[in-house]
Amino acid sequence: MPPLRLLSRNLQYGEGRDSTGARHDRWEALAEMIRASGAHIVLLQEAAGWCEHNFQQAARAERDLGMQVPWDALEPGQSTTMPIRPLWPLR
Repeated sequence: MPPLRLLSRNLQYGEGRDSTGARHDRWEALAEMIRASGAHIVLLQEAAGWCEHNFQQAARAERDLGMQVPWDALEPGQSTTMPIRPLWPLR
């Protein structure tokens, strides 16, 4: 059995800012880094805003990473660690 790979990343409250302080979308670069890591389980800290807009960012993560987001672990107003698990069961 191959080793289990775990990746932990702080999203810095879910947003990025440029030199002027304006928000910008960092997700594409983060998703590429996560995919390139080959991680089976990803733990994201400070995933603020993932419940907003009908869970739009959580759905985007599932689509872009090919992984499952545990929707029941997401709570509005919280930025706790949020695991993203593989679609297939770990044995």
